[in-house]
Amino acid sequence: MFCRNIKKNSNAGTELCLLCLDFIRLISPLVDTNRLEQLLFWKTRATLLHFTFICCSSAKSELQVSDWKQVKSWSDNLIRELDELKVQSEEWLECYKQIHSFCFQAELVVGSTEQCTEIIERTSSLAPKVCASSLELFATLITHSKRSMSRKLKSELLLSVINVAFGIANPSCCATSSIAKRIRSFLDLSDDSQEPERERLVA
Repeated sequence: MFCRNIKKNSNAGTELCLLCLDFIRLISPLVDTNRLEQLLFWKTRATLLHFTFICCSSAKSELQVSDWKQVKSWSDNLIRELDELKVQSEEWLECYKQIHSFCFQAELVVGSTEQCTEIIERTSSLAPKVCASSLELFATLITHSKRSMSRKLKSELLLSVINVAFGIANPSCCATSSIAKRIRSFLDLSDDSQEPERERLVA
C-alpha cells in the first residue's frame, strides 16, 4: 500500500526531495556543530526518501543501472559526511542502518564485492541491535542477489556477515536461528578451498 501510494506521487515526491537537498546546499557549512548535525539529519532523511521514491516508482520493473549508480554515489558521499561528523545519537541509528542498506544493495548491483565486504565490516561499529538488523538484511540481499556472481563470492560475503555477527558485543541481539541459517547457506555455497572455515563454523 505504501509503495503504491508513493508510486502515484513519485515525481512530485522526488522533486520535493531534490528541492530540499538543493536548499540545504545553499546553507553555509560554517555553522555550529549542533546546527550542522541538524542540517545533515535533514539531508540524510531527504536522501533516504529520494531513494525510496526511486525504488517504489520502479516496483514493477528493474531499476536501471544509472539509478543504482546514483544511489551508490550519493550514499557513499553521505556515509563519508556522517563518519566525519561522528554522529552517535539515538535518533541517528535508523538512518545509519538505512543508508548502509541502500549503499550495500547498490554495491551488489554496480559495485565490487570488496566494497560490499567493507560495508559489512563497517557495521560492526554500529549499535549492536542496528548491526544485527543490518547483517540480517545484507545476508538476505546476498542470498537473493540477481547479479551474476559465483557461488564462492557469495559464500565469502556470507562468511563476512557471519564473522561480524559473532563479534557483536551483545550476542543476544543476533538470533541463534538466524546465524545458523547463514552458516547453512555458507556451507551450501562454499567449496573445498574453504574447508578450514567450514570446520571452524561447525566445530
